[in-house]
Amino acid sequence: MKKVKTEKTTTADEPALPDNFDLEASLKKMEDLTANLEKGNLSLAQGMACFESGVKVYKECAAYLAQAEQKIKVLTDTLQAEEWKADE
Repeated sequence: MKKVKTEKTTTADEPALPDNFDLEASLKKMEDLTANLEKGNLSLAQGMACFESGVKVYKECAAYLAQAEQKIKVLTDTLQAEEWKADE
């Protein structure tokens, strides 16, 4: 999948995403972090650092998906408005 430029509109809970955010790479990173945690051979400090990284990646992915959802809503609403005008 292509990298998609994202708008930098975020709320206080959403992290600002870089313009070249790559969802697939972030999901892969999350899988790697999860695998490391599941092995159970990390120290407490390493486990906490890994978990913190996972939370950060999760928030970035959630923000990206929320932005994508909003873009789809805007496009769908625009298309419906155009269709409504055409029916007049």
